[in-house]
Amino acid sequence: MPVKFNINDFEPIYYSTTGYPEFWECVYRDSIEHFSKIWGKVGPLYFFLIKINGWEPNLNSQQKPFAESKFIRKSNSNLEKEYCRIVNRSEKNCVNREGGNHGMSWSLNPNTMVITMTMSPYQDPIQFVIGPIHEYMHAYQTVYGYSEKAVASNQMGQSLWRGPSWWMEGSATFVSSLYCYQNPVLFEDITDRWDWEAYSRDLNTHLNNYKKSRKTIQQGATYDDWNLLENENLVHEIIYSGGSIACVFLIQQCRSLQKFMEIFPLIPEIGWGEAFKKSFGMPVEAFYMKFQKFVANAKVSKETPSEKESWCGFLKER
Repeated sequence: MPVKFNINDFEPIYYSTTGYPEFWECVYRDSIEHFSKIWGKVGPLYFFLIKINGWEPNLNSQQKPFAESKFIRKSNSNLEKEYCRIVNRSEKNCVNREGGNHGMSWSLNPNTMVITMTMSPYQDPIQFVIGPIHEYMHAYQTVYGYSEKAVASNQMGQSLWRGPSWWMEGSATFVSSLYCYQNPVLFEDITDRWDWEAYSRDLNTHLNNYKKSRKTIQQGATYDDWNLLENENLVHEIIYSGGSIACVFLIQQCRSLQKFMEIFPLIPEIGWGEAFKKSFGMPVEAFYMKFQKFVANAKVSKETPSEKESWCGFLKER
């Protein structure tokens, strides 16, 4: 029997380092709440925002907190103890405190998902809006399509999962970016913007990365594929960039984010392959062939935002 995570409005629990800037706690939390109000709250889910040494605050980028963040604050050493208590692990090397990380891990005893953030809001503030939704998508994927063996080994997107690696990372990358573009209200309280110029640049960067790799997303399907690509420094190009471009093609078939998201509840019922066919109107093998042609015909636009008639221009209308 598969492990049962909660899909019935589980309220996430937020932790942060004592002294963490409350403004950025609020930005991070509000991004999660905005997305989960539409697509559902899944869990058990815990967030850890960890402040590390070396941050250089940009005082001009901060504003007064617009709401109480409701984070549980502890010292980093006590956060680590709390993290280990939640996932039922020993404290040795339990939490990765290296800077620049944002990721999710799993536990089966008890059933738990934990998202840890060590990025600095002063270096890449936009990641406090798009990044939380990307990681939340992994929690969403876990609830609607995982295997006990994969969660137990804490291995991301592989043959053990109900879906290939390029789908796991590609759909998380694509959905988080598109959702943020469609909801500019998420950026009202920060100086960064995710308008068509920024979003188009991001899409074309992914397309360029994937084209230059001279590989296909089929080579980024299993956990073994991931390891091989890691040896070639091509994980991002194939699994993240290629996967997100594949999702651009797929949403072109179903025409809306609402329709795109309908695949997830189907996965535990009929399996990823059949859910894919039902959602996008073609078997996976046919998709691979059509996607190859789509990429070959797509033109990278580096200097100016993509026009409406381009490979991704249909996404411009919010």
